[in-house]
Amino acid sequence: CTKVSRWIDPHTTTVGFSFRSGIGCIKIKDSREFKSVLAARVYSRQSPRIDALQSMAMAKLYFRYGTMNSGKSIEVLRVAHNYRERDMRPLIAKPAVDTLADGDVHSRIGIAERAHLIHDGDDLSSLADGYDCLIIDEAQFLTPDQVDQLLGITLRGTPVLCYGLRTDFRTHAFPGSQRLLEVAHTIEEIKTICTCGQKAIFTARLNPDGSIILDGETVEIEALEAPKYISLCASCYNRMSGKWA
Repeated sequence: CTKVSRWIDPHTTTVGFSFRSGIGCIKIKDSREFKSVLAARVYSRQSPRIDALQSMAMAKLYFRYGTMNSGKSIEVLRVAHNYRERDMRPLIAKPAVDTLADGDVHSRIGIAERAHLIHDGDDLSSLADGYDCLIIDEAQFLTPDQVDQLLGITLRGTPVLCYGLRTDFRTHAFPGSQRLLEVAHTIEEIKTICTCGQKAIFTARLNPDGSIILDGETVEIEALEAPKYISLCASCYNRMSGKWA
């Protein structure tokens, strides 16, 4: 028994075909590819061609990183919306250490959505059970073990998209981000600009007088009374801090 239907990739809006039979579901990006799969299916129930296409359709672990104010949280909400428009179930989650917005994923343009909270000791292996996609905001606060558990989720067929900072205010990698850079299938930068107009690559923590803070606790969630964070290019960070002078 074989069922064929059209599909749209919610990440890239690529249109293709879904070929479902007793050996699983294969996604194909064009009609020529579809015809070759049909031919392979006719001549062999365990065609190497079909096996290869199944591998190509494997779920992935994505790490999309950017500095503060690069639009990571609005991207989380946008991707979740795309899944729901296609009658699919995404789960939005974030580490509980991020107490900003009281457990919501909150964008700076005012859109917010409730998130499942992840604690340091949580095992995430079954977090995506019953969902079509797992989307994690503030992924830099995950532990390395939790990142490995997310990779395991993708190997069982559910895509995981992680959004977060690459480095802290001292330009050192967060442990969770470092592990994501090591094991993620796909790594993408979400770009924003420095105050000078160049591409920002660092997030700086500022004193009330505008000077850069180079020491202190790595995790310090931004609030009205907390230090201010800004996104800077390497040149502006160095000019303000003297770190590499």
